[in-house]
Amino acid sequence: MRVLLSFLTLFSFAVVAFAGPPKSGEGDILRIFESQRVYVITNEEPELANSLLDGCHLRQKCILTPEEWAEMPESIRALVTRVYLINREKLPFGTMLPAKCPADNDELYTQVVRNEFRSSTTYEAIISAPDGFYLRQAAMSFRRLASLPRTPIKLSVPSLAIVPVGIEAERIARQSFLKSDSARFRAAHILRPQEYARVQPRLYASDELILIDRSVGTVATSLTLTGLTSEHPINATETVAWRIRKQDGKIRAVISAPNAAQLTSAAKGIGVLTDLPEEPTILANARDLRSVRRIAVAGIKMGKSTELARQLAARAASDIRALDAFEVVEREGLSQILGEIALGQAGITKAGDRVKVRQLAAADALLLVDITGIEARTNYSAAHKRLSPAIPPPPARPNEPSRLKNTFGITNQGILKVVEAVFSRNIGTKNEDDYRDECDRYRNETLPQWQRQMEAYQQERRNRPVNWEQKIAARSGVHVTGSLRLVDLSDGLVLWESPFAASDTEERLFRTDTLTINGEDSRPGALAIPDSTNAAPDELLSRVAVTALQEGVSSLRSTALLPCNLPVTTVSAATSSSGTSAASASSISVETPPTASGKILDVDNDTLLIGLGGGDGLKVGDILTISLEDKSKVQVSVTKIRPRTCDAIFAVSVSSRQRAQVATGQMVTRR
Repeated sequence: MRVLLSFLTLFSFAVVAFAGPPKSGEGDILRIFESQRVYVITNEEPELANSLLDGCHLRQKCILTPEEWAEMPESIRALVTRVYLINREKLPFGTMLPAKCPADNDELYTQVVRNEFRSSTTYEAIISAPDGFYLRQAAMSFRRLASLPRTPIKLSVPSLAIVPVGIEAERIARQSFLKSDSARFRAAHILRPQEYARVQPRLYASDELILIDRSVGTVATSLTLTGLTSEHPINATETVAWRIRKQDGKIRAVISAPNAAQLTSAAKGIGVLTDLPEEPTILANARDLRSVRRIAVAGIKMGKSTELARQLAARAASDIRALDAFEVVEREGLSQILGEIALGQAGITKAGDRVKVRQLAAADALLLVDITGIEARTNYSAAHKRLSPAIPPPPARPNEPSRLKNTFGITNQGILKVVEAVFSRNIGTKNEDDYRDECDRYRNETLPQWQRQMEAYQQERRNRPVNWEQKIAARSGVHVTGSLRLVDLSDGLVLWESPFAASDTEERLFRTDTLTINGEDSRPGALAIPDSTNAAPDELLSRVAVTALQEGVSSLRSTALLPCNLPVTTVSAATSSSGTSAASASSISVETPPTASGKILDVDNDTLLIGLGGGDGLKVGDILTISLEDKSKVQVSVTKIRPRTCDAIFAVSVSSRQRAQVATGQMVTRR
């Protein structure tokens, strides 16, 4: 037995030897790290190194920055397996890591070298990419290799750096580009503004898309953009886009917008960078509402819809207040005055009418909620539903007598006849007297009884009460159109306007009745339904009108510059006559205006309501200056501060003659 076991063992070893090593498969390259001391040198996040070596049984793992690796003794470097995970965008310009790595420009580079040192084997793996996105792709591709590559793997990739300037700009970049269906943008990566100046020399191998949101408070650091110079600076209300061809052939594209909403709108229209114009082009122009601080809201009724106008005015005031851009006041009686004055599409045409409205509103602008059209329709339809269950089936005709002694409970007359013809000898038959007696009872008793039951059943079927439910349904549809108009109460002109519209339908139960009709087969007749009307339920009309209004209010943020969206950045842009970027550079930086100005909103004896507030850095006790028509100056002192407005009183030195010259609409400045 022992001899036989030994022979089988030797035979199995021989089979393995002649069969050769197992075939390599996807991911087998990770075997080189088994039981190795692996040092990963990377200028990316450690999570990438951990994901690269996930599943490997290592003797030791150490993740180092390039600076930490440079401090390691040479004696240790030679004894460990080295893995370089390098994002070349983050490398100082003019350096390469490792020093002998030939990767450059837009090249994705992967190489693995085997080293023999004192009877031990180590490896040096280099994974180098032009940016962080492609470095992650290269790391995952490395894990899928089946064996050591005999030569370096090189692949040119189109690197695209998106530089978001502003808090909202990065969100827009991620939603509009990094989640785009375009393969070109799926390969993009975010390059933050604070890193732009440092890595800019290496961006000669990358396309660039710079998204600038010029809203207040979004630019906390300065950003130097080489080549963005122009003799004609961008206006504060303009959304401008352009692209320039860099000297290496790559593209630098810029979209600059006064707020996040306009930047989002401009970003949606980009499929590829070449969609942008070569010269600075205005894509949109917002209305400048930064001087508007206090708004009064009023609804203009259409026909008899006074309650709807009041409801929409209240909702508009709430929605505008939620923008946190204006102080919003609601004044009773405004709608009545508006119904009595000359109000046109251009605004309030008569000066006397403006005085009436301004005195009541105590605001520097009036938001008019104008319902221009209401289309309503209600159609009716009827339906019947039977409530009573169906009558049971009639009593079955009794079977005729059979000659068989045993019918085994068979009730079907046809089957019984077949059984009688085929199995009569086996089952046995009745004698003639018994069979004749049964036939007599069937004709004289059983059959007449069944006929009486059928007559009673038919009578019940004809006279049985059947309950029906009758429903009348009303289907209503509403379409509401209107507009929002912001009127300057100092000159009566429209500052901003936006149309709105919305539609919706609703189906409801109009009436339900229960009807009883005699007879199983009877059905109710045609139900009389009301005629269609040009009306709809008040709840549906109100809901549609509010939806339409919200559409108009939402457009305010995307089509206008609000006080909370005050641009604090200066951006200039152009290309040289040769089409290449200009040599000089301009910077995007925070600017604090030395002065602030606003209008007088209301005058109440010696107290003034002024369109300057806490958002302008105002403090109680600050001195404001009013310029009168005769060029003289009047000073007032701030007594109460709100977010957008303040109260002030005249200084003691102001004469009664000067006080009489102060009126609503005059400009007030703070040095």
